[in-house]
Amino acid sequence: MSLLARKHVRVLIEVGGHRSQLALSWRCLSSLALNVAVVSADTTSSGSLFQSLATLYMISPEEMEFLAEFGVLTIIPNFQQEQLYLIGGDVGPFRPALPVEVPVWLAVNLRQRSKCRIVPPDWMEVDRLQEKKEEEKNSAHFTPMPCEHYMELTQLIMDVAAGDVPRADQIRTIIKDIWDIRVAKLRSSVDAFLKSNSSYAKLDHLTLLELNTVRPFLNHSLDQLYRLKKDTYRSLTMDASRTS
Repeated sequence: MSLLARKHVRVLIEVGGHRSQLALSWRCLSSLALNVAVVSADTTSSGSLFQSLATLYMISPEEMEFLAEFGVLTIIPNFQQEQLYLIGGDVGPFRPALPVEVPVWLAVNLRQRSKCRIVPPDWMEVDRLQEKKEEEKNSAHFTPMPCEHYMELTQLIMDVAAGDVPRADQIRTIIKDIWDIRVAKLRSSVDAFLKSNSSYAKLDHLTLLELNTVRPFLNHSLDQLYRLKKDTYRSLTMDASRTS
């Protein structure tokens, strides 16, 4: 499987009687060993487990891609095979020319071996994406995205199945434009937050990948602001004690 080729391993986790298959890198495993003692028993799926674990440490783009691979895509296979019994759920049966839903990682693997054609998601269409781009551009706030992993999923599909996507080049361009608009808006929001001297802020409709782009800068900035305020308070306290 491509997972092993990318130096990741699949891990079986059982939570509350439910078994979930996760793809984790060795760096991720060591990080979780240090940071995770208990995963909520309410978590019952691979995707939701990953979403919970994702907030605990800085995720690389490759690991973020693995989050997206637990979504579902429709494929049109060119082979015949009975049902597959995977840890994350049963898949198939596969019949030539008959659409079937499979996990993204399996769709990518089959397409790499020319075993299927990938059917693009409903939202991966030029007119719909152009409307979303205009909506995002004209809104002062973040708008809901059609997919939590729109950027990663687009990259995964375009890497292996650009020929299966109508007007693929235009879709690439529009997705990149949407990403640039949202990241610029996010940086402006972070800048306004830091200048406002506020204790907290709330932003809706952000994806994990977008949050991951500003996390290092935001953490460092807040740490520096804390140190500056601490030093200022210490200086004022020392001046007050000298004058009294």
